[in-house]
Amino acid sequence: MHHDFVKKSDMDFALQLTNFSNKLGNLKETLGLTDEDVSEAAVASDYFKYVLDMHVAHTDRIKNWTSYKDHLRKPGVGHPAVSAAPVTLTVPPAPDQAPMGIENWFRLLVRRIKGSKNYTESIGQDLGIVAVNTGIDTVNVKPSLKVELVAGQPLIIWKKGQMDGIEIFKDSGNGGWIMLKYDQRPNHLDTSALPAVGVSANWKYKAIYRYQDARVGNWSDEVNVVVSGSV
Repeated sequence: MHHDFVKKSDMDFALQLTNFSNKLGNLKETLGLTDEDVSEAAVASDYFKYVLDMHVAHTDRIKNWTSYKDHLRKPGVGHPAVSAAPVTLTVPPAPDQAPMGIENWFRLLVRRIKGSKNYTESIGQDLGIVAVNTGIDTVNVKPSLKVELVAGQPLIIWKKGQMDGIEIFKDSGNGGWIMLKYDQRPNHLDTSALPAVGVSANWKYKAIYRYQDARVGNWSDEVNVVVSGSV
C-alpha cells in the first residue's frame, strides 16, 4: 500500500502546492517558519503551475499542428481545400523562477513542519500534507494488453491506472525477448522495421508495470500479431 503525502500527478501536485502556499503564512509563527519559507512556497507554487500550464498548452498546440500538417499533406475525403493554420501560442510572462527540485524542497520543508512542537494532525490536514492510504495494489496488479495494426504497424494498447508506467517486451519471432519500450502514456505504436515485402512474421508482446522506480505485480499475458512487409 502507498502512504505518501505528496500527490502523484502533476495536476494534483500543483493544487497541493497552491493550497500549501496559500495557508502557510497564517501558520508561520505557530510552526516556527521564516518569511523566506513562506516566500519560497509562493514562488514554488506559482512557477510550477505556470510550467504545468505551458506544458499542457504546448502539448495541445503540437497536436493541432500535427493534425494540420497531416491534412496539409494528405487531406483525405471531405476535408476543405483550404484550411487555416492553428493559432501560434502566445506565452504569458513567467513568474519568478523556482529552483529545480521543487518536490525535494517540499518534502524537506514538510519534514521541518512536522518536527515542530506545535504541529498537529489538524494543521497537517489543513495544509494538505497528511499521507493518505491510496489502496494501490502493487502485488497482484497485472497489465492487460491488446494489439492491433495501424498502417501495418502494431499498436500496443494498455491502461495506466495508478501505475507510473509499463515495460513492454517484444519477441520478433526468434524466441528472444527484448525490452521494446518503457512507456508512461498509453498507447505505444511499435514502429520497428517490418519484414521484407511478401514476408510475414509473428510478433509477440508482454509487459509489466512500474511503480516508484521498480517493477511491480505480475507479467501480462502474451499477445501476438502477424505483420507483413508491404510496399
